[in-house]
Parts: sequence; C-alpha cells; structure tokens
Amino acid sequence: MFSGLGIGASVASYLGEKGRREDCEKNLSDCKEKLSDCENRNSYLQLEKQRCEIEKANCKERVKRLESAKEKSNVFLLKLSISLRLVKETLIRITYDFADKEKVEIYTKEKDELGVELELEEELKAFSKELMAVTNIMKVAELKVYEYKESRKKEKIKLENSVVSLTEEKKNINSLLKITLVEMEAAEKSLSRFNENIEQKRAAILQIVESGLQSVGFGSGENSLESSGTKVDTSADSSEREEEVVSLASTVERIMKNLNLKITQLRRSLEESRSNNEHLQSLTKKQAQDIVENMLYIKELENRERMLAQNVEGLMVKIKEAEAEVVRWREACELEIESGKHEIEQRDTVVAILTQELKKTKTDLDISNRKLNQKGCCQDARRMLSN
Repeated sequence: MFSGLGIGASVASYLGEKGRREDCEKNLSDCKEKLSDCENRNSYLQLEKQRCEIEKANCKERVKRLESAKEKSNVFLLKLSISLRLVKETLIRITYDFADKEKVEIYTKEKDELGVELELEEELKAFSKELMAVTNIMKVAELKVYEYKESRKKEKIKLENSVVSLTEEKKNINSLLKITLVEMEAAEKSLSRFNENIEQKRAAILQIVESGLQSVGFGSGENSLESSGTKVDTSADSSEREEEVVSLASTVERIMKNLNLKITQLRRSLEESRSNNEHLQSLTKKQAQDIVENMLYIKELENRERMLAQNVEGLMVKIKEAEAEVVRWREACELEIESGKHEIEQRDTVVAILTQELKKTKTDLDISNRKLNQKGCCQDARRMLSN
C-alpha cells in the first residue's frame, strides 16, 4: 500500500515537473521571439539613422550649392554695377557739355520716384542706385539734346531767312542797276542826239556866218580860228560827259564789288553754318544713337537685375526651405535616435530579464531532470526489489 502511494506521488511529481519544463520551454521560445523582434527593431533604427545622415549630407550639399550660386550672382551684380558706373560717368561727361553741373549732380542724387526702398542686400542696393542715377542722367541728356536741336533749328531758320532777304535785296539791287544802266544808255543816246543836233545847227550857223563874212570880205584864217574854237568847245563838253560816265560807272562798279563781297561773305557764313549744322546734326545723331544704345543697355540691365532679384529671392526661399528641412530632419533624426536609444535600453533590460529567466529556467530544468533521474533510479530499484 505504501509502495503504491509512493509510486502515485512520484508519478504526480513527474508530471508536474514535465509541465513546468514545458512552460519553461515555452517562455524560452517567447523570449527568443522577443529578442529577434528587438534585433529587427534595432536594425531598422540603424537603417533610419543612416538614411537621416544621408539626407543631412544632401541638405548640406544643397546649401553649399545655393551659397555658391549666391556668391556668383553677387559677383555678377558687382560687375554690372561697375559697368553702370562707367556708363554713368560717360553720360555725365556728355551732359556737362549741354547742361549745368549742379543740375546734373542734383539729378544723379535723386531717389526713385516711388520713394520705396527695396529690402535687398548691399549689392542689389548699390546696383539699383547706380541704375537710377544713369536713368536720371539719360533724362537730362535727352532733354538737353532736344533743347539743343531746337536752338539749332531756330538758328538755321534765322540764317535761311537772312539768306533769303539778302538774295531778294541782291535781286532788287540788280534790277535797280539794270534800270539805271538802261536810263544811262537812254540819256547817253539822247545826249548824243542833242549834241549832234547842236553841232549840225552850229555848223549851219558857222557856214552862214562864213558865207556872210566872205561876202563882206573877211579871210578864211578867221574862219579857221572860229572852227578850231568850236572844236575845242565840243571836245571839252564830250570830255566832261565821259568823266561823268566814268565816275558813274566806277560808283556802280564799287557798289557791285561791295555787294558781291557781302554776298560772298554771306555765302561763306552760310556754308560754314551749314557745315556746322551738318556736324552738329551728325553729332546729335551719334549722341542720339548712343543714347538709344545706352537705353537699350539699361533696359537689358534692368531685365537682368529683375531676373537676378527673382533668382536671388528664389535662392533665398530655397535656402530657407532647405534650412527648415535640415532642421526638421535633424530634429526627426534626433527624435529617432532618442527613441532608438530608449528602445535599445528597453531591449537590453528585456534581454537581461529574459536571460535571467532563461538561466533560472535552465537551473529549474536541470533540477527537475536530476529529480526525474533520481525518481527513475528509485523506481528501477523498487522494481528490482519487488521482483
């Protein structure tokens, strides 16, 4: 009876030990699964950390590229401002010939008509300042060139009017001279006819007197003396008329010479004014062409400035976005690293606990195995004794 009770107790203890062993094995398998999950989680966190480092490096590279592009745009703006300064100096030298220096300096120191200062960097501020100065000088140059052209047109009109008046005066003088010459010729003809009539009458009178003297008894010597006296009188009258004609001709010739001299002087002055006007017109055309080219260049520079300002604004926005993204990724990486560290700490604690439980389970399993072996040996011994 006692042997039966002992065998039943041993069987019950064996079954209990077997159940505890199965529970320990089950706990061990659960611990192994948790350990593998922790290792997978750790590897995932390591991959996330590497990805965050790669994104951080890419963001730094993008920031470097944007900074280099910004430096290049600043250098380009500096070159443009230098070229604008040269254009401004050239325009100032041109406008000094037409306008007062004080007015040019006032125009160069004027601000934008809108009175709004853009919130840009120093390079863009200097560039916009130079551009506004060049624009104001171009306005002064355009105004002064227009005024100069108007004054030259007025002078040209005055010279043309004076030339027209002088040509009309010359025509009037020529017509008067022609009329005077015609009248002189008519007077000479009438005077010659009158002289011929007087000579004929005088000759007839002399013949009558001579015939009367001959009839009275006077000689021919007296007649010859009288004829010689009449010849001397007629020659004296003709010499006086010739002197009057010569003096009148010399006066007319002197007047004509003076008129021709004045006309040549006026023609010379007109040619000089025309040459000066042509030179000034060519100079104004050249200056107008230079002004047009400078205006086109200024418009091109304005377009470049606008594009550069847009590019700079876009680059600044991209830089800010990249910096914000870098900060966000840094914060996310730091959070992931902190969570990973926390998970690793939890995993280490779980692994330590599971290791302790595993060791305890192994020791319990060893103890139960030894007990089972001892019980088996006792049962074998009892079986042998019973036999």
